[in-house]
Amino acid sequence: MNCGNESVRDPAHDGRKRSGTAVFLVLALLLSVLAGAAVGVPSYLPTNDGPEHVFASHVAPRLDDASLGYGRYLRLGATLSQVGFDTLLAFFELLLPWREALRACLVVMVLLWAWGVVALAAAVGGRRRMWLGLFGFAAAVQWVLYMGFFPFYLSSGFGFYVLALAFLRSEWNRTWCFALAAALACQVLLHPVPALSSMIVLAAILIARTKPSQLPREAGRLGLVVLPALALVTVNLGPTGGASGWWIMPVADRMLLAMRAFVSGPAWRWATLPACALAGAGFCVARKQWREDKRQGALLMAGIAFALLATQAPYHIPGWNFFHMRFSPLAAVLLTLLLPIERWPRWARMGGLLVLVAFAVGSNVWALAYNLRLCRASGDLLSGLDIPLHRDGVRLPLIIEPRAGEPQNFLQREIPGCLANWNIGALYAVAQGGVPAFGFAESKTLHPLAWRWPVGQGLRPPRPVRGFEQSLSEPEILGQPGGRKAAVTYLLSFAPNYQDVIFYGRPEEVAWLHERHFIIDYEKGGLAIARFRSCPAQLVLAPGPSGHRPTRVELGWIPAKQTIHVLNLTAEPGAQTSRAISLPSACGEIWLRVVFAGEADASAGNTTCMESDASGAFAVHVEPMNSSFLCHPGKPLGQSADPGTVRHE
Repeated sequence: MNCGNESVRDPAHDGRKRSGTAVFLVLALLLSVLAGAAVGVPSYLPTNDGPEHVFASHVAPRLDDASLGYGRYLRLGATLSQVGFDTLLAFFELLLPWREALRACLVVMVLLWAWGVVALAAAVGGRRRMWLGLFGFAAAVQWVLYMGFFPFYLSSGFGFYVLALAFLRSEWNRTWCFALAAALACQVLLHPVPALSSMIVLAAILIARTKPSQLPREAGRLGLVVLPALALVTVNLGPTGGASGWWIMPVADRMLLAMRAFVSGPAWRWATLPACALAGAGFCVARKQWREDKRQGALLMAGIAFALLATQAPYHIPGWNFFHMRFSPLAAVLLTLLLPIERWPRWARMGGLLVLVAFAVGSNVWALAYNLRLCRASGDLLSGLDIPLHRDGVRLPLIIEPRAGEPQNFLQREIPGCLANWNIGALYAVAQGGVPAFGFAESKTLHPLAWRWPVGQGLRPPRPVRGFEQSLSEPEILGQPGGRKAAVTYLLSFAPNYQDVIFYGRPEEVAWLHERHFIIDYEKGGLAIARFRSCPAQLVLAPGPSGHRPTRVELGWIPAKQTIHVLNLTAEPGAQTSRAISLPSACGEIWLRVVFAGEADASAGNTTCMESDASGAFAVHVEPMNSSFLCHPGKPLGQSADPGTVRHE
């Protein structure tokens, strides 16, 4: 008997429903395997900032191990925003060597992100619109991942589950509000910015479904939900350790970059999701679905907000690079979920499904092939990670060719802005100990590690200004005869301040380290792991008629023109014996510039060595054995030296 308030169940309909769900799960699992393989099959996935996050997560629990040397230079920061990736890597490092642990982390993060889109699609549109969640598998291997923003990426993926929780119920009771508050707080611990984005979507849900008269009360409830997360965000605020300044690109360029900086790759790969997002927004507006379904109204409102941020916000803001591109994924996903596939004819749904699955397969096949190519192109550089060296001091990474075969122009690369091996020195510190000269440790409130400088081991060693990784391959440098060698030589001149140098340039440039008599512990192709060995040398200053005047001695490495060492000597009036000065940081071709101060009570000006040129400089070659060079004072600055007048003893 069928009572009036009961509905008749259609067994055929239930069977189709179960069958459709089973097909979806099979496809989703197959795509999971493919997406995981794209990042798990290559032995290493070169990423911009990834090595820095790996280093911080690996080092934090090992700061007390004196044999590794980490704790002498670093201490724990006060940030709470990266515990997710730290915990994930720490777990896998209990089971696997660090490189395999990193690959496992990448697979887990990719699948978390992809299935998060599935969860959100199901929460918004039920079983039929759940199929749009397959876009998550097509987009999981994306720009954010290649840039190595691991905590940001992990938090973004987790955010889809937070939003799914919010969309799952049309009304939030007290228990649901508590669950949302806890989920948002957890997301802040992964990274605060995606959590703030989730709050924007929650606000859109509130506005879309609430009558104007009830907005104040509902806004108060939402305030209580987001309060714990906002408190954690406040704890994580602090000085950034530097500001990159503003860079606002032309609008058309910024819009194109925002679309390319989501999935990235060839045009068919990066353009598909933005096109679907535009179509979804268009359908929603044209059919006024945002009025019929408040969830779709919230998606439309939030999606447009993030699309405006992705296309109109600055490229850089003070203290944070690549700002506007980080909002592209959320904008594209939210708007794509507006596609009304449940209203399409069956043939259109089936055709769209086939295209979607083909796109997801093609996207991950391309990513796998590209990742393998990156790994092969970085083979020489990565080979040094397997060498059993032990370091416990500060190391100088000079990665002059970090692009792994990509074009010099960052907008022309497959992954815009990505320098594949930009921070690879951090991985050498993970594999062999020691700390890299460059690292994310400038702000104790922003970074999980902080430098101990100047407390502890003394002042920070001098280091090159970052950016040389790009500038040394610029046409204006390459077009100058000897320009690149001069620039690289200047970078190498910092080596005496470090335990070793991790040099990666062109294969023929490794010879420049041999010319300087570096001790090469390992070399392959353009890679050399080397230690500087100073050659014993001295400059012998002959006395003048009135003894030794105050003297300034400058030293540089040829062909670089920059001064790398300065010695200031006090006067020795009346001295009639020569004084010998040890030349620090010298080996190979160097230049010296000696200036003797003029008499304080005479009209005579500054003078230099008789062996010097008009500027007071002369060239010498420092051999591994003891070298000694004579300087006879007396030439006024401005006169030329005769060729070959440098005297050796």
